Amino acid sequence: MLLGDKSKLNDVYLKEAMLNTAAGEFLEARNDLARVDTTIFTKEQEIAYCNVQQRFWFDYDENQKGADKSMLRKVAYYRERLLALADPSSSLSRYVTVRKYIDEKNFAQADFINRHSLSRMDPASHDYANLAYFQARICESLNRREEMKNWFIRSAMADIKTATKDNASLFSLADALFKDGDYARAFKYSSFSLEDAIAFDAKLRQWQISAILPAVQKSYTDIQQTHQKKTRNMLVAMYVLVSLHKSADGKLTAGPIWDFDWGVLSYNASPQARNGLVNRDSFWYARLFDDPDFKAAVKSRWNELLPQLKTIPAFIDEMEKTLQTSAELNFKMWDPAEDASQNGGVIVNGDERMTYNAAVERLKKIYEERLEIISKNL
Repeated sequence: MLLGDKSKLNDVYLKEAMLNTAAGEFLEARNDLARVDTTIFTKEQEIAYCNVQQRFWFDYDENQKGADKSMLRKVAYYRERLLALADPSSSLSRYVTVRKYIDEKNFAQADFINRHSLSRMDPASHDYANLAYFQARICESLNRREEMKNWFIRSAMADIKTATKDNASLFSLADALFKDGDYARAFKYSSFSLEDAIAFDAKLRQWQISAILPAVQKSYTDIQQTHQKKTRNMLVAMYVLVSLHKSADGKLTAGPIWDFDWGVLSYNASPQARNGLVNRDSFWYARLFDDPDFKAAVKSRWNELLPQLKTIPAFIDEMEKTLQTSAELNFKMWDPAEDASQNGGVIVNGDERMTYNAAVERLKKIYEERLEIISKNL
């Protein structure tokens, strides 16, 4: 029945044309449109035809980077025809109206209409994904960058819920994150978008993603290598600075404790101290902490010593007063910030440019925080 029904064939050709347009298969889309019999259109088919044509010429112009100005005139023509035919309250009419205002750079009006439409839509629908994407573009034009990323996320979530593989929103989010220096997430999202674009055979999206993916991948690789280098250096330092000793007939003993200024009392020198046990993986500690009896013994000993350890802040206050005069003389003779000259211009400890009293307050604050962190992690 379908082969002899020209109206149903029109429906097929129009749907194929839209799919090929979305995939960047412009030659195939034009062939589909050429096969449409416009003399027998129903009103719904004429609306669909105008929608495909405006989308085709818009995407094709974008692909050709605006080389032919007549394309945008065709976009405007088919949009006006569509808006004259479609129900103004329909999602398609709202969608095209928003795109029209965006192209006219009337972002305030586009923002007003689009927000109203979004507030009435199902966040798990394809229509919501489309309008959320354009809301992100509106926010971008209005210099509301964080809100732009939020709308890209909402649109991408709707794409996932509707099993949409042409991930324009996720790719756009990756591009925004890349420009913000968030290379890890940019690489993850752009790679995911490319995989879906290849699966969907969306050539236009593949070209767009491929244009930025090498730069994203390089930045991500560079930052990974930097992190790996820092981690290696940190692990080497941990192995060097964790001291152990053993008498001729005694047991292996941890200690002595040393190097407090570059140790756990400085988050600059030991950033891992903010969240956990600094030497958890040094030497045999990683294996020892796999033993529940060892963990229980450490926790018991810690709880035994904790009341004494909590008296240290008062001792620090006392010593701050005792050393005040010596500290003032010390600062007159030496500038602690000159330590940077020994470390490639880098301030290592983090208090080198502080006053004596500010540095003591910082030390005490970190010490008290460390008591809580260790208690939490044992």
